[in-house]
Amino acid sequence: MSELPGRPWCELPRPPSDAERSALRRQLGRAVARAHQAPCEGFGYMFERKRLRGGTWADAFGAMMGALLDDAARFGTELPRPPDEIRGLVDAHRPALAEVERPVLVHWDLWDGNILVSDDAAGMVVTGIIDGERALQGDPVFEFPSLSVFREQAEDDRFVVDDDFLSGYCEVAGPLLLNGALRARLALYRIYLYLVILIEVTPREISGEQRHWRQTKGSAIVSRQLSLLERPS
Repeated sequence: MSELPGRPWCELPRPPSDAERSALRRQLGRAVARAHQAPCEGFGYMFERKRLRGGTWADAFGAMMGALLDDAARFGTELPRPPDEIRGLVDAHRPALAEVERPVLVHWDLWDGNILVSDDAAGMVVTGIIDGERALQGDPVFEFPSLSVFREQAEDDRFVVDDDFLSGYCEVAGPLLLNGALRARLALYRIYLYLVILIEVTPREISGEQRHWRQTKGSAIVSRQLSLLERPS
């Protein structure tokens, strides 16, 4: 952070206006699309975490979800569905996961605290993205649920990225084909994200209102996405 101008979006002295927020979200979309152009080899988590990698995205994501469900058992997390049902739905949607043939560098933690913004005579500008500890190599769409974390509703099954971000992203990356396979992958990725949010309550010793939100709304979002995956395509 000391090498870049600006401060985390959530710590700005004044909130951006609607017009400024739209411009920032388009800038962020372009920045993320450029990051997704970084050369990658293989799929899954990096930094010697070999058991969370795979030769295909379907294999890597299956291993990642399996490890996450193992963590749920280890920490005694109450899940909205039995782990075997969740594993079964992941397996059932392997064809959708298999459509991802080229890995990209995914940040996967794009909440406002990790987005640096400067506010000076030039206006509000996105100057950097920080905190890449959750980064991995995989489907570019895996990025998108983290952009709305803590803001979405349990019953919301719409596309999870705002129009401004998507506009900036597609300027660089090209158009997205919003078909059934992509929607299935988005549901899987939202399940994965909110399972992390549920499970990490124990090891991170999260308490109070944040714990309550995670255990109620987070669990409801997982249940809703699991139900969507059970619908006939």
